[in-house]
Amino acid sequence: MLERANLECAAALLSEDKALNLKLSVVKLRAVNVIKDLKDRAAKMYDIQNDWIGQRFQKEMDSIKMMCEMLSDVIESEKPLLPQVILTDEKFEVDLSYKMFEPPVTPPPDEPLRCLLQTYSPSLRFTNFTGI
Repeated sequence: MLERANLECAAALLSEDKALNLKLSVVKLRAVNVIKDLKDRAAKMYDIQNDWIGQRFQKEMDSIKMMCEMLSDVIESEKPLLPQVILTDEKFEVDLSYKMFEPPVTPPPDEPLRCLLQTYSPSLRFTNFTGI
């Protein structure tokens, strides 16, 4: 009877071992598939971000080109640049309501320094020292 119990126990342990190995292999396959899916999503997001950065860079370069063309036209026409030119990120604006060249503000002149030393005659100075 003891031998039969040992055989049943060994068979049960072997069956449990096979079931555990099967469960572990299923978990491993599922984890590998999840990691593979995450890597694919990460690669796709990287491509999307790279395209977005390229498009934004192109827009910024177009804005700079537009600004350079406008400034070269102003330089060639030899006229003063009156409107304010704003270049922020990919947006280039010319604000016609704001004039860039305003007359410079001159500060008021400083007051002249006055000599506050009193002029004494030598005889008065000498009397002050002698106490007379």
